[in-house]
Amino acid sequence: TDFSDFSMLLQGTSPAPCWNAGCEAEPLSFMAFKLLLDAGEVGCLGQDPATMKHIQQTTGTMGMLSEQCFPGSTLQELAIQGPSAEAVFSALIAILTKISEVTGSIASGDANVEPGSARVKAGIPKRSAV
Repeated sequence: TDFSDFSMLLQGTSPAPCWNAGCEAEPLSFMAFKLLLDAGEVGCLGQDPATMKHIQQTTGTMGMLSEQCFPGSTLQELAIQGPSAEAVFSALIAILTKISEVTGSIASGDANVEPGSARVKAGIPKRSAV
């Protein structure tokens, strides 16, 4: 899969964190993506922490859920960070697949999303925007 358009928008450099064991202080490429989820979607991810751990381990990414709602909404922010666009988007696809398997659709807080459909809300992390 080619995510080069997203990479141009979201890729940056950072001296930390070190994604590979034994790395030194050299800047590494990183990718970050913010996904906005409603309470039901967050809940279905929380029901199966082993799946989230597996996704993080197999893709080499980290997922961090905000404690507060995204400003002006009732949605929580799931930030996915990893060493490359491919790693982050692999994690994103796995997370969206898990949500759709449990809930039947992905709504990101929108009403009237038909079963089998998806309506995703996302944000570009400020430090990654070019």
